[in-house]
Parts: sequence; structure tokens; C-alpha cells
Amino acid sequence: MGERIFYAASMHDEAEIEAVTEVLRGGAAALWPGRNVTAFEWAVAERFGKQRGLMCNSGSSALYLAVELADLPPGSEVITAAVDARSFWLAVIAMLAAVVAAFLYLRIVVAMFLEAPKSDAPRLRIPRGPAVAVAIVVLFTLAFGIYPEPLLNLADDAWLNLRLHAH
Repeated sequence: MGERIFYAASMHDEAEIEAVTEVLRGGAAALWPGRNVTAFEWAVAERFGKQRGLMCNSGSSALYLAVELADLPPGSEVITAAVDARSFWLAVIAMLAAVVAAFLYLRIVVAMFLEAPKSDAPRLRIPRGPAVAVAIVVLFTLAFGIYPEPLLNLADDAWLNLRLHAH
């Protein structure tokens, strides 16, 4: 394996600062791919021993482009990393919660389909109030699961109002 490249390290010298300043002062046309981008693409390709390199403005754009170029069939799933330095413990908690949920749901499935029914068990009668409440919750869950935009917009508006009135 060759030299290790640390992508997240911050290493800027005066030449890079001058190059950024030149682009920022160059107007809209300076942001278009030009000689600097082309030179960078060729340098990256040469460094990694590839025929070509391609410049993207962010890691997300690069991943999106890679998935598009893979020409995956419809219905394919792409899994991206859920963990970075700030969300490691959140990912661990999510995995533990998934294990607990799987255990609990599998117990229900086993009871429903694999255990013999008790013939002497009385028929369960659900009172009208709780039955209506469950039906309403199921309908809202299906509606917002299929079309979540109204709920997301409401949450965004509430968050913005909190942020604006917090100061």
C-alpha cells in the first residue's frame, strides 16, 4: 500500500490562500471549470495512477456522481456511512435499539404464527374509544409515511420560529 492521504487534515499554505482569493475576486466566471480545475483533475489522476480525475465541489456530490455512473437498476439500495466523529454514539444507540426492536417484534411474530392457538381463550373485545384512537393513529402514520412534506414543513417552521425568538 502506498502513501496514506489524510483527506480531513487542514493543510493550507500561502499558495492555496492566494488561489482561493484569485477565484473569489474573479467573479462568476472564475467558478467555472478552468485551468486550475483541469490541472487539479490531471494531478489527482496521476497521483492515483488513473487515466482521468474528476473535480466535485463536495464529498456528497462525488458520492452522488459515483452512484449515477454506476447505472444501478431501479430499486437498488445504496448504503452510506452513518458514522462520523460527531455521530458515533448515536449510531451505536441506533444499532442497539434495532436489536431490541427486532427481538420484541420477532416475539410477536412467533406468537402470531408459530405457536398453537389456545382454543379456550376468550375473544378479545376492544372498546370503541381505543379502537377509534388506534385507527386514527394508523391513518396518520400511513399518511405521513407516504407524504411527509406537510409535517416536515411544520417542523421546519417551528424550528425557525424557535431560533428567531431565542435571541
